[in-house]
Amino acid sequence: MKRWKDKDGTPEHVDFEMTSRDIWERDYRPHLLDVDRNRVDVEGSREVLQRGAEREKLTYYGTLFIWEQMRRSLGDLCMYESFVLDPGWIHDFNCAYTDRLKAYFKILLEEAGVPDGMWLYEDLGFKQRFFCFPKVLNELIFAYYKEVFDFFNSYGVKVLLHSCGFVEEALPLIQEAGFDGLNPMEVAAGNEILKLPEDCGDRLVFIGGATKESSSRTTGN
Repeated sequence: MKRWKDKDGTPEHVDFEMTSRDIWERDYRPHLLDVDRNRVDVEGSREVLQRGAEREKLTYYGTLFIWEQMRRSLGDLCMYESFVLDPGWIHDFNCAYTDRLKAYFKILLEEAGVPDGMWLYEDLGFKQRFFCFPKVLNELIFAYYKEVFDFFNSYGVKVLLHSCGFVEEALPLIQEAGFDGLNPMEVAAGNEILKLPEDCGDRLVFIGGATKESSSRTTGN
């Protein structure tokens, strides 16, 4: 990864190690199978939840999930090629990370405490488009979102999806997966935020996306 030396900016990904299923199975997958409790800060998480409750503030956990993990592990080119050439690898990757997420958050939920909400941070789109067709998202990604939603929902936790970029076309998938809220609803990416509450505002909470022109119309929705 290449970064600017003396100013802030988006880092550039130069190369990736995990460029085949063989490398994944040999060098990465075995390390995801066992749960290392030393990686879970139960005491710190419990203190944060207690402090939030004392201040009457909403509390939440949050994490990147399979989409962002794949982009950071395989790189965009290898990831998109594998969607077509080796979807079985993609499913195996997603299964492994889904099981891992559930195992670690089970410890947090049962030993540190249950928050008000859970954020999944997954940037699925850019301006006016997704990074791939909704059909592909449905076949390879959203079943795992539904599994994670069901897991947190069993503890009474609301689950919210953060996705920068254009997300309108995925709204049916987002609702079917069970998400309770969506953020940030970027107007500049092409999301028609005044139309969305009319279509599914009774099912999803929309967080963000307010503009000076729309704020008076969206207040309270």
